[in-house]
Amino acid sequence: NRINCTILIELFEEIKGMDFDGTFYGCFTVQEETGMKGAFMVGNRIEPDYAIVTDTIPSGDTPDVDTDRELPIYLGKGPACVMADGMGSAMMFTYAHPAVVRIIKEQATQLKINLQFTTLLGQSYATDSAGLAHSGKGIPTATLAMPRRYSHSPIEMLNLNDAVCSLKILKGVIENNGKAEISFL
Repeated sequence: NRINCTILIELFEEIKGMDFDGTFYGCFTVQEETGMKGAFMVGNRIEPDYAIVTDTIPSGDTPDVDTDRELPIYLGKGPACVMADGMGSAMMFTYAHPAVVRIIKEQATQLKINLQFTTLLGQSYATDSAGLAHSGKGIPTATLAMPRRYSHSPIEMLNLNDAVCSLKILKGVIENNGKAEISFL
C-alpha cells in the first residue's frame, strides 16, 4: 500500500493552491486487515460526504491463475474499481456506492483511462471501504485499487502506469468536486 501513500502525497502536491469546491481530506489508515479500526475512526471523526478508498488488489495475470475466470485483473490495464468486496462477517463487506463509482468512471472516461471492474466476495479481500461505509451515518464509498502481484511479500510488483492513471483520476475528481450528485435519489 506504500504506492497509495505515494499517490496521496503527490496528489497533495499537485492540488496545492488549486481552487476547488469543498474540503479534501487525505488519510492514511492503519489496521485494515485487523478490523478496519483506522477507517472506522476516520469515518466517525471526519464524517465526509463521500470517500474514495485507495488500496491494492491482486492481479490474476500470472501463470497459475485462469485470469478471465478466477481474477480478471491485469497489471498495466489501469486501476480497478471494486464493485463489492468482503469476507466473512457483515462488518467486512460492502458494495460500492453507485454515485461514487459514477464519479470515478466519469473521470476515467474524460481522461481516456481504462478502468478494470471486479467483485471479490469471499476471497479474503476487503478494503477500508467497508469500514467507512459502516462508520457514522454511513459514508458513500468506492475503492480505486492498484493491481499488484505477489501480495505481502518482499517483491510485490505493480505497473507504474497504473499508479499514474490512479493519480490522474483522483486529481480529476477533486477538480470536479461539487458537480456530481451523490444521493440515491
